Amino acid sequence: MLLALLWAVCSAVFIVPYKVAVDAGHGAGLVFVLLLAAACLNTGASVGLARQRIPTSRYALGVALLMSLFTVVGNWSSMQTIAELHPAVVTALLQTQVLYVALVSYAVLKERVGLSYWIGASFALGGVYVLRVPSGAALGVSFAGLAFANLAAFCFGMLHVATRKSISRIDPVSLNAIRLWLSVLALAALPAVRNDLWNLSGQQLWLTLLAALLGPFLARVALMYSAHYIAASRAILLSPATPVFALLFSWMFLGTLPSTAELLGSGLVLMGIFLPLLHRGAVSNAR
Repeated sequence: MLLALLWAVCSAVFIVPYKVAVDAGHGAGLVFVLLLAAACLNTGASVGLARQRIPTSRYALGVALLMSLFTVVGNWSSMQTIAELHPAVVTALLQTQVLYVALVSYAVLKERVGLSYWIGASFALGGVYVLRVPSGAALGVSFAGLAFANLAAFCFGMLHVATRKSISRIDPVSLNAIRLWLSVLALAALPAVRNDLWNLSGQQLWLTLLAALLGPFLARVALMYSAHYIAASRAILLSPATPVFALLFSWMFLGTLPSTAELLGSGLVLMGIFLPLLHRGAVSNAR
């Protein structure tokens, strides 16, 4: 659970420098730089820690290819839904990955998902809605935007399910490196990416490199290793905790203070996270 918590924390810190970079424009180029830097970091970690070449078994390459597809489609869908919907709605909708993970984990991994999980997920998603949807905001609902948001949430959730499914036969760091390089190759073929790369500033580059270290590298590797110890549905339940940590880091680095709604949302998220864990502990003690 500590590894899953590290994933949530790094995902929150990652948002701070990446937001500053994205606000300056040329998002397609930034996504490419982000994944390229993450691929280099994961390759270095894989070779350095294992002191051997990245394994290229047919099974590992197949899993990496599937995960790279989820990576590219997920990031592309995120870009599309941001263009269609209010950012607050996008953030809330992306957290529905917890529900997709639970459903697919039950169908594919045969992981039991009890009532306490669904109650906790409901609290957590309700907290994310309170956190991210401004009071009185006019929210335009676009069918295309909703569809892309759900597709992105599904893809990001499936990255963890695929890891959980294959964790006994692959090395998480090596798999992540292969996944990212395949994603980089796919993105490099897009004209919009190549055009944006020439317009990025030096500040955007170093902020994106810092974000790559925190998010796609540390956060994703921590989540992958957590699959060794806990069920996919329980690990991904920490994903709504990211806005809670984001409140803290935004106050520390950007000087923004949480509002009453943000505090209420944080409380609901924490309740949703710990409810299934407390229930699990009570069941274990009763045995």
